[in-house]
Amino acid sequence: ELLRDAGGDYIVPDTYTQGSAMPLSDLETILADAEVYFNSGTRVVTVDALIGSADILKTASAAKCDNMYEWAKRYVDAGGYDALDFFEGAIVKPHLSLQDAIAALHPDLMTNYE
Repeated sequence: ELLRDAGGDYIVPDTYTQGSAMPLSDLETILADAEVYFNSGTRVVTVDALIGSADILKTASAAKCDNMYEWAKRYVDAGGYDALDFFEGAIVKPHLSLQDAIAALHPDLMTNYE
């Protein structure tokens, strides 16, 4: 719902749920059409590192338009305990993740947002 609340569309079919494997051919189709790509659940903290981590991302439409985002910008290395704020802090401060999504989807609305 976060992406919808931010004015975007979640284009992954409902048949894929958490933990279910998606065939690469389906992922390629989705990535070819996606105008914006959000990655989560990894320790990759830069978009360049994200694109370099998987060949399939190099040809994604969002990569060609420089519209790939990594939720790990709010990643914290807490001395042996890794915290990805998208999963940790967003529970108590969901407005920060919503702001991030709005800024990515509608950069013209939040020109000075980082």
